[in-house]
Amino acid sequence: MVQNENIDEIPRFQTADDAQNLASHPQKSAWVSASAGTGKTKVLTDRVLRLLLPRENGQEGTPLQRLVCLTYTKAAANEMAVRITKRLGSWAVMDVDNPVRDKSLRHRLEKLLGYPPERTHIDAARRLFAEIVDSSGGLQIMTIHAFCQSVLGRFPIEAGVPPDFKVIDEGQANEFMRRAQAQMINKARESEQSGSPLSEAFYNLSIALGSESFVAQISEMSKERNQISGLLRKYHNVEGIYSGLCGFYGIVQGEKAEGLVKEFCEEGQFDREGLREAAETLIEAGGKLAPQRAVYILDWIVARQEDRVEDFSLYRKAFLTMKDTVHKKAFPPAAINKTRPHVSDILHKEAERIIELIDTIKCVHSAQMTRDIFYVAQEVLNNYEHLKQKEGCLDYADLISRTMKLLTGCTDAFENLNDDARAPKFIQTIPGVGYRLIAEAISTQNHKESVSPDKGVQENSIAVLPFVNLSDDPANEYFSDGISEEILNELTQIEHFKVV
Repeated sequence: MVQNENIDEIPRFQTADDAQNLASHPQKSAWVSASAGTGKTKVLTDRVLRLLLPRENGQEGTPLQRLVCLTYTKAAANEMAVRITKRLGSWAVMDVDNPVRDKSLRHRLEKLLGYPPERTHIDAARRLFAEIVDSSGGLQIMTIHAFCQSVLGRFPIEAGVPPDFKVIDEGQANEFMRRAQAQMINKARESEQSGSPLSEAFYNLSIALGSESFVAQISEMSKERNQISGLLRKYHNVEGIYSGLCGFYGIVQGEKAEGLVKEFCEEGQFDREGLREAAETLIEAGGKLAPQRAVYILDWIVARQEDRVEDFSLYRKAFLTMKDTVHKKAFPPAAINKTRPHVSDILHKEAERIIELIDTIKCVHSAQMTRDIFYVAQEVLNNYEHLKQKEGCLDYADLISRTMKLLTGCTDAFENLNDDARAPKFIQTIPGVGYRLIAEAISTQNHKESVSPDKGVQENSIAVLPFVNLSDDPANEYFSDGISEEILNELTQIEHFKVV
């Protein structure tokens, strides 16, 4: 299935080739969704080849250095690279016209492009293989993580990562996470932590989940650390999340299930006389179920409040099933419904009151468990981040999240400038080239005049961003690094001038 930007313009395809031809069109943006083995990789390969070839309107094809193909796995990247290289290699030696259509370059290109190729298409197809072989980097086909690593490696300062960061695999990340969990457990058990939110949360979760479920829950939470961090920023802290959750559930912060049950059992909260009449009626009706339920009701309404709290689980059985739904059979028996219909109303009204209490208790437990889980997860994730920072490491999730922040200008380095990407005042992004400093230049000739006996020293500041090697030769990388370093060294010699 091919999804266009405008749903109203989705055509009805006659064949699979029609759909694949549209999806591989260089001027179209499309999502391709299909089952395994139905040609998704072929569509991606065709799209790359069509991007490299001249357009139908005579426009030149996309230069190799401007094209990047991202996949999720190394196997997919290798498969794409092999397929593209194999097809370009065959084009380089294939006859332009051959009686056997499948061995004709013209026929191959027409099938790929969807229209008869011009001479420019044929010439480009023949030399593409040599261009890829001769280029320093070749065709850039890599995994999403490799791409992110390369971007962060070029702009570590802007991204806020160590210049010499190391990428850890899943096995190493799991080991770091186990160490972070062990540190959390040791801290929660310390006597100094007694009564702290972390200690209370650890105790509550250990009782509620058990050791194995507790570890599994923390591991699952750790996989969603970006979402957890986002929630903590949005609500400022764990208590903010708890407050928002209580507001969503419509409960009071700090409420306990015990207090709710106690309030439910207080005198005046239930219809004593009505329930007594309903219970006596159930006993008169006889049968197997009704008398037992009547006993539960009578024992509960005549007991003291403390005993009613303790026996609430038995009282609950008189009205609800194990799945917390109202009894349907003998509640009350059909004969009573005909002679005393108000008894059914009494029983169902009390059943609804119990269901409301149970739902509220579930909301209280959910809010409290969520708060406890976030306290524990926050400590584990903080420990995990400290371990990575200590070792100068990034995991796979860091690669993607840090690159996203860098490309959207959400890193500390950019946010400190308080600049707007849509109307920049300091740094302008030039598509396909890089960044340009557009801030107003300040003369430093009279910088000593900025010293005032009343106001002290007024410091001017400037940010120096790394220069990018735009040549095709990676060996020239040290030139751009050297220029940046030389500028930094010269600027730092100016008195009262802050260099970032």
